[in-house]
Amino acid sequence: DRPQSRFCLLVVKPILQLSKVSRAIAEGEFDQQIPIRFQVYELETMAQSFNQMAQRLQTSFEQVRAALQESEAKFTKIFQYSPDPMTITTLAEGRIIEVNDSFLDFYGFTLEETVGRTTTELSFWHSDEQRSLFREQLRREGTVDNLEFSIKTAAGETKTILLSAEVIDLDGQACVLAIRRDISDRKLAERLQQERFTLQQRYLTELTEWQNRYEAAGQASGQILYEWDINAERITWGPNTKEILGYTIAEMPQTLDGWMELLDPNHPEILRSEIENVIAQDDSYLAEYRIRRKDRTYIWIEDKCQFFSDSSGELVRVIGFIADISDRKLAEAKLRQSETALLAAQRIAHVGSWEADLDNLTSSWSEGLFRIFGLDPNQPKPTRAEMLQQFVHPDDLDRVQQADNRTLAEGAPYQIDHRIIRPDGSIRYVEARGEVTLNDQGKVVRLFGTVLDITDRKQLELALQASEAKLNGILNDAIASILSFRLFPDHTWQYDYFSAGCEAIFGYTPAELMADHALWLSRVPPEDQQAIIFPAFDKLFTEQIAHKEYRFQHKDGSLHWIRSTAIAHREADYWRVTAVDTDITERKRLEMALQATQAKLSDIIDSAIASISSFHVFPDRTWKYDYVSSGCESVFGYSSQELMANPDLWTTGVLPEDYETVLVPLYEKVLAERAATAEYRFQHKDGNLRWISVNLSSRWDAAANSWVVTTVATDITDRKQLNLELQQSEERLREITDNIRDVFFVETADTRQTLYISPAYEEVYGYSRDRLYQQPQDWMECIHPDDREHVLATLEKQQLGRKTAKEYRILRPDGSIRWIFSRTFPICDESGQILRHVGISEDVTEQKTVEETLLKQREMLRTFFDHVPVMLSFFSPNGQLIWVNQEFETVLGWSVEQLREHDLMVELYPDPEYRRQVTNTIEQADRSWRDFKTRTRSGKVIDTTWADIKLSDGSNIGIGQDISDRKKTILALEEANRELQHLANLDGLTQIANRRGFDEHLQREWNRLTREAAPLSLLLCDIDHFKLYNDTYGHIAGDQCLRHIARAIAETLKRPADLVSRYGGEEFAVILPNTAAEGATQVAEFIQAKVQQLQIDHGRSPIVPYITVSVGIATTIPVQQVLPDALVALADEALYQAKAQGRNAYRLYSL
Repeated sequence: DRPQSRFCLLVVKPILQLSKVSRAIAEGEFDQQIPIRFQVYELETMAQSFNQMAQRLQTSFEQVRAALQESEAKFTKIFQYSPDPMTITTLAEGRIIEVNDSFLDFYGFTLEETVGRTTTELSFWHSDEQRSLFREQLRREGTVDNLEFSIKTAAGETKTILLSAEVIDLDGQACVLAIRRDISDRKLAERLQQERFTLQQRYLTELTEWQNRYEAAGQASGQILYEWDINAERITWGPNTKEILGYTIAEMPQTLDGWMELLDPNHPEILRSEIENVIAQDDSYLAEYRIRRKDRTYIWIEDKCQFFSDSSGELVRVIGFIADISDRKLAEAKLRQSETALLAAQRIAHVGSWEADLDNLTSSWSEGLFRIFGLDPNQPKPTRAEMLQQFVHPDDLDRVQQADNRTLAEGAPYQIDHRIIRPDGSIRYVEARGEVTLNDQGKVVRLFGTVLDITDRKQLELALQASEAKLNGILNDAIASILSFRLFPDHTWQYDYFSAGCEAIFGYTPAELMADHALWLSRVPPEDQQAIIFPAFDKLFTEQIAHKEYRFQHKDGSLHWIRSTAIAHREADYWRVTAVDTDITERKRLEMALQATQAKLSDIIDSAIASISSFHVFPDRTWKYDYVSSGCESVFGYSSQELMANPDLWTTGVLPEDYETVLVPLYEKVLAERAATAEYRFQHKDGNLRWISVNLSSRWDAAANSWVVTTVATDITDRKQLNLELQQSEERLREITDNIRDVFFVETADTRQTLYISPAYEEVYGYSRDRLYQQPQDWMECIHPDDREHVLATLEKQQLGRKTAKEYRILRPDGSIRWIFSRTFPICDESGQILRHVGISEDVTEQKTVEETLLKQREMLRTFFDHVPVMLSFFSPNGQLIWVNQEFETVLGWSVEQLREHDLMVELYPDPEYRRQVTNTIEQADRSWRDFKTRTRSGKVIDTTWADIKLSDGSNIGIGQDISDRKKTILALEEANRELQHLANLDGLTQIANRRGFDEHLQREWNRLTREAAPLSLLLCDIDHFKLYNDTYGHIAGDQCLRHIARAIAETLKRPADLVSRYGGEEFAVILPNTAAEGATQVAEFIQAKVQQLQIDHGRSPIVPYITVSVGIATTIPVQQVLPDALVALADEALYQAKAQGRNAYRLYSL
């Protein structure tokens, strides 16, 4: 008797019997009498067994409870310390089980008001639809990620949250763990931003409409202003109609057709058609034509109009101006009658000539010179001294006088650009050239020269420079090199300025390039120096503008293609050159073929001057050349011989639409009015399309019965392109400044006056722009007092010409505070003198708020992560360890600084093969937990569990726990379970399988042999006359007998799958898998023989004087349609037959 056997006898047997009897009583099937002695004995033993079992179970329970309490404490700490509202609710009802402090703070409820109530009772859901959507997804998928919806707090406040939830099991109950993230502020900011943008767009549209209207009205001063409403088909007239046309406003035609009826009927019909076509095509136009006044006389008018569309692009109105140009037309007619072809060419070129005889003190001016200076040729011309003092701009007077004096003293010719002030106050730019005539003694006796009006070119250049200067402040980070240098006639130069972008283009810093003037040229290949660089310098000397593309060896050794645009301005003895270089290497490969063609075309354009021609036009409109200058080849591409040989050659080069709409009406006009100008497109002989400006004059040759027409044609393609670029530049600048949310501004050099500030100023600062223009110092008043000293210090740097960047707060009129980030850039002239400052101010209040919030959240998270009872580690996308928390250092002994000097995986998992398995497992198991054996810094190996979370940017977060204690608890619990399982299937008295073990083994083998279609045999053995044995020898002897019989039967079984069990009382069952009837019979005989060999005395047995057994044998091949109970019943019937035939026998039945 082992203690364990005794324990099983005393514990398991009573429990099983009591369970069996209780179940039978509950089902109403128990009909036996339980002896009082047996009942008392069973209850006593059951009480003793329960006490022993309870003590052992209590020990295991305490260990399990401790582990569970520890895990629960860790979870509770994480749950309560989470900054996001968290809840645990039942899945079935949504009833709240637990909430954290963040939840109570967010919703405004107390713990008593929340726990035990459902989310519906607390009105968490904004609508039943939201709740149904949430619960449907949760039941279907078990999890919900970032579901956005609105909720109401206890105070009735509506907020927007992101809800994430997951179904978990708590004590066998399905519950929901939910986390909420408040995004109300973000949603509010998005809505306010959209509303502000919509409002800003509406205001901008209205402002643009009114601004265009009043700017047009201002430009029409002294002229007739009209507005044509397209939809209403009605013309509204402004003042001056009676002064110009003799009609009152009420008498003026109200429709376009009515206006067209006033046109001169003698005008060519083509002119009427042209005006109607331009209007029909929704295009802006400028036209000159004759119109009938109220007094039936005709006058010449100039009609200019501009078309306007609404925000959808639909044409809504036309605004135009009408000016009386009759006097001008009359003067032009008289002038055209007296001009020769040379004068026409001079007029086109805006050139005037002069001559001064120093001996006779006489001088003469050409009409062109009078025109340039704005003087009446009929009035006395000024003296040379008067011209210098009265007309030369004061800022240019010294240079002009020095050039004049030097010429008189040295007899050398001069050329100088300067400004003049005309009597009407207008300023013009001129290029003055002068030469001298010397007498035999070398004394200057005569001066003569020309004055060229270059105002158009200068204005375009200045406008383009101003536009580029504004853009430079906005596009400061553009990848381009901007430089300024002085270029001398011998091709030497001296740098004055390099922008920071040169490093991106050339690889060298501004300091490196300016320190070594030869550095840049040394990196240009020699062939490009000779073929491109030096010719470009020569071109600057003659044309003041040059574009070049050349190769440059970058500082890193690579060869780059550079695009350079340079503009030159003549100074005293050098040219001031400003250039912009950009890297076009990527584009160059596709442009090589086109570049060759453009280079040829550039040579032609460079040499082009003008085409002067004279021809006769006969009444039948046929015509014949008299003369074509050689300049025609540079303009049209055809030589004078080619054009004169084939008069139609020029006509075929004019674009058909321009010929019909421009040139045909033009020739009729010049024949009728003696003079005309036009611009048209011409297909050059080289195939390129050119813009041509032509001036024509005509006179009637009575002798030849024809008109003599003189033309001067010039190529204005570059000017057209320059105008287009200027217009595009100004449009881009206006579009940027008027539409960006940031505040763009321009200030004077001393920062005391604001020259321009964009509309965004009123939105950001809260003050009107007009007030700032009138009271510039108001800007400083709105700066937060704590930031004014910092802003003033920055302004001092700005006044010194430095780029500045400052961040400060402002106080708006409504009392709110905003953060502003402002950058300024100086705009300087060629000498480095500051002209003005441009800058951009950005409202960064939201960014500052986000930064402060992020800093607080970062600190909270760090504190939280350092106190959570889990190990946390953060890795960059390239696998570098960035950070570990305090728990990581505590458990593993490594700090992040120490691990940066070691390989983390090698230190934690030193065995290479195991380390490879760990790495593969982590990579394949995103967000799932895996257990590993991990080595600490001290060398101790502990059990850990890890989960790896991969973030969208490629970084990783590792989450781990030390589960060594949990592992020990689990092992102890598993051992206790195995022990309980063993005790539950073991008969305590005989130490063989009990009835429960029998049932499980029989069912298992029945299923297996059903699949294999193999035989199964069952033996039921009963001790003969065992009750007489107990009555004779007592229960203790009876128990000993049962143990001997069980051991004897067990010794007869040889295979692992064979099983002997105590079936009940003195009955034993033997399961024989894969055994047919013959084998089962042999086993029964062995059992009977083994029992007889024991010779256990049984003096009262009527058979023999020792213990014997009877055996019932049942054999079958199991099938699914039959239950194992059928085999047991058959064996029981066989046992009954064996007993009925005298006992100590066996009987065999087959199923």
